[in-house]
Amino acid sequence: MDNIENLTLGQVLENSAAESPDKVAVVDGKRRITYAELNATVDALATGLAGLGFERGDRVAIYMKNALELVTAFYALQKIGVVVVWINALYRVHEAEFILENSEAKGLFIFNQWDDYDYLAEIQKIKSKLPRLEHIMVVGDSQGADVTDYDRLIDGNRGKALPIVSIDSQKDLCMLLYTSGTTGIPKGVVLSHKNMIAGGEYTALAHGLTTEDRALCSLPLYHINGEVVTAVTPLVSGGSVVMPHVFSVSDFWELISEYACTWFSVVPT
Repeated sequence: MDNIENLTLGQVLENSAAESPDKVAVVDGKRRITYAELNATVDALATGLAGLGFERGDRVAIYMKNALELVTAFYALQKIGVVVVWINALYRVHEAEFILENSEAKGLFIFNQWDDYDYLAEIQKIKSKLPRLEHIMVVGDSQGADVTDYDRLIDGNRGKALPIVSIDSQKDLCMLLYTSGTTGIPKGVVLSHKNMIAGGEYTALAHGLTTEDRALCSLPLYHINGEVVTAVTPLVSGGSVVMPHVFSVSDFWELISEYACTWFSVVPT
C-alpha cells in the first residue's frame, strides 16, 4: 500500500496485478478471476468503451446487482476517467429514470434480466426521455437500437492498446453516489479517486489487512459501504473478494467457511 494516495483506482488495480498476477482477485460463485485476468479484461472493456466515444468526465451509470461484471465495468470506467453513477439495483425504472436524467448519463450498464425483472425492456421504455443516453451495455442476450453486447465489447478489444488518459486523482471524480431521497429527491454525492483510495487504504490499515485476507462482500456495491469496504479495500491491500449476488442469512456462515473468508463488513439491523 506504499505511495498509493496519488494513484487512480485503475492504477491501484494495475499495481495489484503486477505484484500478484496469479492471485485470485474476485470469486463470483464458481467463477474465479486472478488479478492479471481481471486487469486484462478491464483494459479490454475500457478500450472498447473509449472506442464507443466515452471520454474523461463523461458519466456512465451502473444499474446492476453484485457480480463480476459489475466490478469489471467499474474499474474499466476508472481507467478512462469516466465517472460512475450508481443506481440501486432494486430500483424500478421510474426511480432509475431520475438518476439517469439528473446525472446526464451518457451510458448505462445492466444485466438483460435478473430475478425475473427485465431491465433492458424497462429501460427501452424510457430511452426516448433520455436524449443524453447514447449507449446501453448489456450482459446477456441483447438487441435493439443503442444496445451494446458486454461480452462482445470485451472480446473484440482484447490485446488492443489502452488509450492514455490523464486523470488527476485528487480532483477528478470517480463516482456519483445518490442518496436515498427519503425526505426529498435524491442528491448526487461526488467522490474523487483519492476519496475512494484513502477510504480503502485506511480501512485496510485499521484492520491490518494483507494479501492473505479474503473479504466476504455481502453488501451491495451501489452502496458506499459495499463499494469502499468490500470492493476497493481488498484490491488496495491485494487480497481477494468473495461476492455472493445477494445477502442470505442461511448462507452467510457457510460461505465464510467454504471460502475461508477472514473479514466482512455489515450494517446493524
